[in-house]
Amino acid sequence: MDFLVFVKKTQNNINHLETYIEELKKNLKIKQVSIQTSESEQSIDLRIDGCITAFTHTSNEIKNEIEKVSEKTREMKNKQNSNTYVIAMRESHVLSLSKRLSELVKNFQTVQYNYKQSEKERLKEMFKIACPDATQEQLQEIEDPEKAEEILNNALSLSSTGSKNVLTEAKNRKDRIEKIVEKINDLVKLIAEIEKIVSSSNIETDRMVLHMEDAARNTVQARSELTAARSYQNRRNWYIRLFGGTFIVFMVIGGLIIWNLIKK
Repeated sequence: MDFLVFVKKTQNNINHLETYIEELKKNLKIKQVSIQTSESEQSIDLRIDGCITAFTHTSNEIKNEIEKVSEKTREMKNKQNSNTYVIAMRESHVLSLSKRLSELVKNFQTVQYNYKQSEKERLKEMFKIACPDATQEQLQEIEDPEKAEEILNNALSLSSTGSKNVLTEAKNRKDRIEKIVEKINDLVKLIAEIEKIVSSSNIETDRMVLHMEDAARNTVQARSELTAARSYQNRRNWYIRLFGGTFIVFMVIGGLIIWNLIKK
C-alpha cells in the first residue's frame, strides 16, 4: 500500500473511532437518564454492544496496519543509501497516528469503565428492591462477580414471584457487567500494544531528529568552510591581478624609458 494512501485511510478510520465513542456516549446517556422498559433497554444494549464491537475491531485493524508500516520503514532504514528525509516523514506520521489511536482507545476505555460503574449501581438498586432487608455486606459482595452469582441464586430461591422477576433482571445485569469487564481488559491489552509502537516510534524519531540535526550542522559547517575558501580564493586572485597589472605598467614605462634613451 502506498504510504500516503495508508495515512489517509488510517485518518479516516480514526475519525470513525471518534464517531463510535460519541454514539456510545449518546446511548449510555439515554440508558442512564430515562426509565426504560425491559425491551427498550435490550434494544439500547444491542446498540451499545454494536459500538463496542465496531470500535474494538476498527482499532485493532488500525494497530495492525501501523505495525506493518513500521516494519516496512525499519526495512527501508536498514538498506544502504536510504532516503533519510522520507524515513523521517514516515516515522513522524506513524508516531502521530499511534498517539492519536492510543488517546482514543484510552478515552473509550474510560467511557466503558464509567458504564460498568453505572451498571453496578443499577444492580445494587435492583437487589435492594427485590430484597429490602439486604445487608450492607450483601450489597458490597454483590459487586464481586464470584460472590454475586451465589447471592442472587439464594435470593431467587427465597423470594416471591414479583421479586424473582427483578432478581432475574439483576442476574442478567450481573452477566452484562462481566462482559463489560472482559471488553475493558481487551482494551487494556490493546493499549499496551499501541504504547509499544508509540514508544518505539518516539525513540526512532528522536534518533532521526538527532541525525538530521547533525546533517544540518555538517551542511552549515561545510557551507561555511566553502564560503571561507571562496573568499580566500577571491582575495588571492585580486592580489594576483593587482600585482600583475602593476608589474605590466612598470614594464611598459621601463620599456618606453629605455626606447627613448636608445633613440637619443
